[in-house]
Amino acid sequence: MDALYYATAAFLVIGWIALEILRGRRSLAGTIVCVRDDELPLASLLQSRVVVRLENGREVDAVAGGCVRCQSGLRPGSRVLLLKQNDHYVVSLPAWRASDCRTDKA
Repeated sequence: MDALYYATAAFLVIGWIALEILRGRRSLAGTIVCVRDDELPLASLLQSRVVVRLENGREVDAVAGGCVRCQSGLRPGSRVLLLKQNDHYVVSLPAWRASDCRTDKA
């Protein structure tokens, strides 16, 4: 029973690391230029629109979920990752490089 427990835990950890590496390779890095809040104050709790400047200088519109925005305190100057979904970009935070996304650094 113990061997099955440790094998399952090892499988989950290795799978999570592999998915984070894949996500990191498929994402674009950028810096938030501005946050466009909705006119309804509670609507921004669900998701916010942000403008992100990519490393190549191009600016794109992206959507940041409420959890991502609250957890990281997204504001202009925050470093984020962007994932392409269908016809828009979604803001994502790197799992083990959280210090790159903190906004309290100068």
